[in-house]
Amino acid sequence: MWFKRKRSKRQPDTNPTLLRLSPKDADGFRLNDAFEGVQVFGSTGSGKTSGSGAALAKAYLSAGFGGLVLTNKVSDKADWMKYLQQAGRQDDLIVFSPDSSHRFNFLEYERSRPGRGAGLTENLVNLFMVLLEASEQGDARAAEKFFDRAVKRLLRNTLDLLMMAGEPLSMRAINEVVASAPTSPELLDDPGWQRSSLCVRLLEKASRSGQRDYAVVEYYWLSQFPSEDPRTQSNVVQTFLVMADMFNRGVLYDLFGTGLNITPEVTQSGKVLLLDLPLKEFGQVGKFTQVLIKYLWQQATERRDINRSPRPQFLWVDEAQDFLVSTDSAFQATARSSRTATVYLTQAISAYYAKLGSSGNGKAIADAFLANLATKVFHCNGDAETNDWAERVIARDWTYRTNSNVSQQPRNPDPKAGANRNDPTVSSGVNPSLESNVLASHFTRLRRGGPANSFLVDALVFQAGRVWTATGRNYLPVTFRQS
Repeated sequence: MWFKRKRSKRQPDTNPTLLRLSPKDADGFRLNDAFEGVQVFGSTGSGKTSGSGAALAKAYLSAGFGGLVLTNKVSDKADWMKYLQQAGRQDDLIVFSPDSSHRFNFLEYERSRPGRGAGLTENLVNLFMVLLEASEQGDARAAEKFFDRAVKRLLRNTLDLLMMAGEPLSMRAINEVVASAPTSPELLDDPGWQRSSLCVRLLEKASRSGQRDYAVVEYYWLSQFPSEDPRTQSNVVQTFLVMADMFNRGVLYDLFGTGLNITPEVTQSGKVLLLDLPLKEFGQVGKFTQVLIKYLWQQATERRDINRSPRPQFLWVDEAQDFLVSTDSAFQATARSSRTATVYLTQAISAYYAKLGSSGNGKAIADAFLANLATKVFHCNGDAETNDWAERVIARDWTYRTNSNVSQQPRNPDPKAGANRNDPTVSSGVNPSLESNVLASHFTRLRRGGPANSFLVDALVFQAGRVWTATGRNYLPVTFRQS
């Protein structure tokens, strides 16, 4: 069994507790809570990774989860090796890095993987669009949907041409087809150019394949593409080639262009796949690698048969703002049905808005993504927008305030005194008031761990639809001890 906790023989526990958070809440953080996703907020040095993050990681490993770990800091690998060793699972670690022997030609994987949807051109095209989004976060061009559609059409016809011609799929082959395509009708009449063009040679080969869609591909390359406005054509080609060029050299070529001996499905047998290309060391190369594998892992996890392969999976994304793309929101909406536990850690909500803002509706995408993460953990934070957002998420309740009033009321005149006599009058009442359960300022005063705080880290844990016994509210103050 994937879960190691002892169970009653008479009544199997289908929703076991993974992590105790309060002495008064015996059920604590449960398996189903994990499947509904976790978002951890906290400023740098707040203890979010070493506090609640480490507690969740150890809980998932102790429960036998398989999972995918993305890395940002150089120290992330050492941290996870320690977690796995403490859980007695050091043999389950698989490290994907330039130093390992693992290679992943993702194009051939998508073409040959099990399942009826394998090899569909449109799935490959969407994969490239995810990479394109990752490469252009913060770039205003990403909002121009015309170019997105044009790049999709270019990719669709390139991939179809390679497959119809019986050629292996690789970034280098795609790059060569696009670079050798006819850029004007006049080139099509040049015999010398025809002999040098890989695109033309593949068209001749594909014409003998008998594929029913060949005519569509031929029309695109010999009529539509050469006749496009030169500026539009150049922009579309360069948009793709700038991204693809990274995969044709160096580390990315070594990892993704030279073989296929590991697949995302490896975590379904209980392995923990750690992508050891931290952004602080590998920069954009590390980002491309991890966003690509994350996207394919999400798809593989969602299409598995959980009746035959029920082991829970986890996705771990620290510094999540650097890895988030628009497709993560759609995945999170259905993660529970695939028995997938997601944990995203970041400093501030504004980081999500900034990273997804280039799509034009980035704030809406980020808000929808966060809405699907049922457990939210708030550590010490100095970001006003995040703290205000936390106050609104935890929400407000009706309270009743008493008030009193003292006034002087004139009585009947006293003829002997020649004036009115004033006696005090006291009135009181109770008024309803809608007030925040937790003020934004509270999150600026939480303990941050370290020697000064005896290695204790404070947080508020919020769960939608949950009333904690210890507080009678939807939030729970929790103290985590750093390792």
